[in-house]
Amino acid sequence: LGGALDVHKLASDTFVGRNSGMKYNDILRKGFVAVKATKDTHTAEYILFEPEVILTDYDEAREASGKITAAFTCGVSLVTKAEDAGSLDAQEDCVVTFDSTRPLVWDIPVPISGDGSLGSGKSLTECGFNACEFDTTDEATDEAPSSGSKKNLWI
Repeated sequence: LGGALDVHKLASDTFVGRNSGMKYNDILRKGFVAVKATKDTHTAEYILFEPEVILTDYDEAREASGKITAAFTCGVSLVTKAEDAGSLDAQEDCVVTFDSTRPLVWDIPVPISGDGSLGSGKSLTECGFNACEFDTTDEATDEAPSSGSKKNLWI
């Protein structure tokens, strides 16, 4: 064998080969599964972090990547199709995307109860929790003038 990486690959390949229902395995890197669901397909992607990223302070890991998340890779993209019962196949490309900057929506209150406790903003109940539109215009304050940017956000 060629080294530690080859040993990990051999072990992962053995797990998949000995377990007929297993589609993917990576015993070296840790991560999470991101899911994109539509009416036609459900896609699960294994988002992985290198061991040195996992052992790095969160702020340092984000700074090193230059984004709002630590650096990651997509290990595999598996898709199941609504019309094909029992399907679960690897796709060539990963399709789940992540924001690289902080979304403006994090700064807008979205009251659900409608009791006015979160300000006079539009509530999700007013649009039936479906296709809600919010104006995320940066408004001027004494501390910061308006940047003039405007973006409508659909939830």
